[in-house]
Amino acid sequence: MTRMKRLSRLATLAGAISFALLIVGCNEKPISPIGNSDPVLPEQASQISRQTRKVLDPSRMKLLRPKAPRALQKGHVCSGTKSKLIKPDRKDNIDLCHEKLEFPAGAVNQETEISFVAVNDHLVELEIGPNVTFNAAATLTLHLKVVNLIDVNMAALTISRYDAASDNWIDLPSSIDDKQENISANITQAGRYALTWNVTPEEKEFIAWQGENWGGSRAKKMHRSKGGRLEFRGHEMEIPTFALRGDFKMVITEVDKEAAQVDFGPSGHFDQPVKVTICYKNLDTTGLDPSTFTVTWFDPVTRQWIDVGGTVDEKGKKIWVYVWHFTQYSLASR
Repeated sequence: MTRMKRLSRLATLAGAISFALLIVGCNEKPISPIGNSDPVLPEQASQISRQTRKVLDPSRMKLLRPKAPRALQKGHVCSGTKSKLIKPDRKDNIDLCHEKLEFPAGAVNQETEISFVAVNDHLVELEIGPNVTFNAAATLTLHLKVVNLIDVNMAALTISRYDAASDNWIDLPSSIDDKQENISANITQAGRYALTWNVTPEEKEFIAWQGENWGGSRAKKMHRSKGGRLEFRGHEMEIPTFALRGDFKMVITEVDKEAAQVDFGPSGHFDQPVKVTICYKNLDTTGLDPSTFTVTWFDPVTRQWIDVGGTVDEKGKKIWVYVWHFTQYSLASR
């Protein structure tokens, strides 16, 4: 068993690495929003062998896709970079997509080139640089009409700043306008910011861009000696005590796109089997027998779908299975 690795590009956002439930075309390689899983190494073979390695026949399997109503309105993705020379003696602003950064006069001591970057194509995450502190607070405004707010508690919605020293996201006092179209927060320093809300004191959800993109993430810190449970839109992971090799921020990320995806993390192997539950209530099961449903994972080395099996709860429209590792998974009909 190898040590679970940290997040790459989304490490600072969700604080986790990825497991994926991927509902994609049979010839497509699944994509993780947090980084592709490593190929299975020879020394890991003994762990993998605890699960029967049964390859699905691509000509007979059917990977489940979302129902038509699940598709949201035309997708919005904010990407790219905008920079502007901000002068100390005047007001100014930087606009990027629908997002805005406003500076009052006196915000900087001297002319400063400020960058405004959308660092994530999937989740609402922006970075302001360089690493400077503002003399007068700037205002960061995010447009809510272009983000995915399904099942979000609007009263708890906030703009959060990543604090590298504590590896935590700090919630900022935020205000939503009367039309609930924009959320704003005063910021006094450059850095990375995201749109979030606290589901519980222990669970933070990260908001995604709307449409054909990620449907959001939910993260929770779990300890090796305690384990824990994390649920997001019907998908669950149940971590028993001492299954992890250390303390990790676990994550579930759902994707809203034609090839709908759900990622769980971190990627890697466990000391004890972990129960994962996949909800299929939003998937198109027309003409399919639920008893044929199975959980699979994609082996990037052999480019084969491996059948993991699972127990179907037809009433709850869920399927659960115990796994020894988190990697890229899918729900299929045999």
